[in-house]
This record gives sequence, C-alpha cells and structure tokens, in this order.
Amino acid sequence: MNRNFLVVIGVVLVALALVAGSALSTVQEGRQALVLRFGEPVRVVSAPGLQFKFPIWENVVYFDKRVLDFDAERAEMATADQKQVEVDAFARYRIVEPLRFYQTVRDDRALAQRLSSIIGTNLRTAIAEVPLSQVLTEERARLMQRIAETVNVEAKTFGVSVLDVRIKRVDLPDENSEAIFRRMQSQREQEARRIRAEGGKDAVGIRADADNLAFAQGFELVEDQVLLD
Repeated sequence: MNRNFLVVIGVVLVALALVAGSALSTVQEGRQALVLRFGEPVRVVSAPGLQFKFPIWENVVYFDKRVLDFDAERAEMATADQKQVEVDAFARYRIVEPLRFYQTVRDDRALAQRLSSIIGTNLRTAIAEVPLSQVLTEERARLMQRIAETVNVEAKTFGVSVLDVRIKRVDLPDENSEAIFRRMQSQREQEARRIRAEGGKDAVGIRADADNLAFAQGFELVEDQVLLD
C-alpha cells in the first residue's frame, strides 16, 4: 500500500513538474513574443526574461526585434534614357509591432514576398524617372533615400519599420554590355586615328623646320667660307 502510494505521489509530482515547465517561457534578449490563447493573440511580451502562460491552451510565438537584412530578387529595369539595367538591392528592417506583424504576414517568408514586391515596384518606378548616369553615380544615395521612405510607409501596415534600402550592384544586360563595348571600341579607334593624324602633321612640320634650319646653317657656312677666301 505504501509502495503504491509513493508511486502515485511520484506520478503526480512529475505531472506537476511538466505542467509547471509548460507554464513558463523564456524571452531571450533581442527577441519579443506574442502569447496566443487558442490561436488568438492575447498579449505582447517585449521585455526579456521568464514569462508565465497557461499550459495547454496558451502558446508563444517569438519574433526577432533586432535589425534584420532582406535581399531583394535581382530584376531588370529601364532608366529614363531607355537603358536596361539589372539591379541587386537589399533592405534593413525591424519588426516593431509583433501583433500587427502576426495578423498581416505571420512569418518571415510571407514578409519576404511582400517586401520583394514593394521594393521592386518602387525601385522600378524611381529608376524609370532618372538617367543611367544618376544610377551609377553618388546621386544614387538621394534616390535610394527617397525609395526607402516610400517603402517604409507601405511596410508599416505589416508592423515593420524599414530603416534603409540600398542597391548592391547595377549591371548592364549582356547584349547592352556588348553594344556599349563596341561603341567604346569604335570611339577609341577614332581617337587613335585622330591622334595619329595630328602626330603625322606635327612630324611634317618638325621635319620642315629641321630642313629649313639645316639649310640656313649650311648657307651661313658657305657665306663664311666665301668671306674667308
């Protein structure tokens, strides 16, 4: 009897330990949590540390609250002067409203799809308004700041703050690169022909001056010789 009683007590203690363990959750530094009761959000936990939740009918979803990076898909776009460019862009963002984030996109994968669409649309619109030279120079910084502000306004609907949008790389498509290379090669050949022509003209002038100088010096020698004789 005593043995059976001890077994029951042991089982009860283990069950209580499991229940107590499931009633506690830990929010790590740099993380934030959303407590769900039967799948419905009931509270947001922003402070790190141990948090109590009701076992079984409450569970916790965690979100990063650090600054995160997002790489947009490489896309081909047209500039205002009708030059096709391939653009690699990235963004830096932070989840600032976990509840809204959960209600609108739920996870990082869905957010990536939304951000990719928003960034791609705004990039394409902005680049279509400027010539290629502006995309390739330091003026691009002002362009990207304007894009980041627009993207941030749209991203707020997902509980996200977009801190920055930048272009990592801008390339010309292969066919454009070949055409530009051929045009540059033709320009260099024309420049080389011009330089050779100017050099030939200068050479003729130098030889003529040298011949005139030699003739004048020879004439002076002959004149001096006649005077000596």
